[in-house]
Amino acid sequence: MDRSQKNEAKSSCLKQNREFSDDEINQEVPQNFVVGKLTNVQRPIRQKETSWQIPLSPPPQLPTAKVSEEFNWQATLPTVRERNAVMFNNQLMADVYFLVGSTPNQHRVLAHKYILATGSSVFFAMFYGGLANQEGDIEIPDVEPGAFMNLLRYIYCDDIQLEPDNVLATLYAAKKYIVPHLAKSCVRFLETSLSARNACILLSQGRLFEEQELMHRCWEVIDAQAEEALYSDSFSEIDINTLKTVLSRETLNAREISIFNAACKWAEAECNRSNLELSYFGQEGLTEIQCGKVTFQFQCSSDSTNGTGVQGGQIPEIIFYC
Repeated sequence: MDRSQKNEAKSSCLKQNREFSDDEINQEVPQNFVVGKLTNVQRPIRQKETSWQIPLSPPPQLPTAKVSEEFNWQATLPTVRERNAVMFNNQLMADVYFLVGSTPNQHRVLAHKYILATGSSVFFAMFYGGLANQEGDIEIPDVEPGAFMNLLRYIYCDDIQLEPDNVLATLYAAKKYIVPHLAKSCVRFLETSLSARNACILLSQGRLFEEQELMHRCWEVIDAQAEEALYSDSFSEIDINTLKTVLSRETLNAREISIFNAACKWAEAECNRSNLELSYFGQEGLTEIQCGKVTFQFQCSSDSTNGTGVQGGQIPEIIFYC
């Protein structure tokens, strides 16, 4: 093969290499493709194997007001959180005082306006708003002293100390002063302690605070364990609107006698709370229960009492008159 034939063959080969099909030309470039680099590619990470683990030590305890008695205490505390913790419930530089709770359990609580205003828009409006004019002690009769201290502890120290006895009162204080992160912690605490024994009272509180997730969890428990929820001691502590909602719920899996007994128990407790007289009406057993301005009327069916003491023995519907 001479030189001209070799050049012709080489040119033909290059021409064939340059011809591509339409499908090849129109192929899309992958979105995660970068010249010389592929993104979103995870390389396997080699896990470090350890035959033993060092036990985690508890978090260091925050300093208290007693630290401020020391000379140059500010220099010994490296973080703002620790320095604010020293000011919690501390007379030093206190410029506002609260009378928390109702007599005879009223407590005088001292605080610092600047710190409170940085943690709550309500306190900011109270101390630095256009209508701010606070002289003397500020009375807060609707909040329990322990719950108010929990609120201040969170604002000063980012520290949350919840117990079954104070979580509802703390939730109320957090809602009143618009501290949402503390309120969420209270709701999570309630959800973890939710049971048939407290589902009705927590449902009542969820309705009051408009906590939809807590209400949903309460309904799940009540629907699954209605009998135990109705027999619980906390059922008699719910408000009238929650009572109507529970007893008239179509998915309530409870016997009629259980619903009747629960209504009687609530009416008796409500009369004791309001110093009212509990009255019973009806022939051949109980067909109405009157508690102040609230009247329960039981619609009965069949002819036997079935051991309920109610005419007909069956109570398929409860009607409320307020």
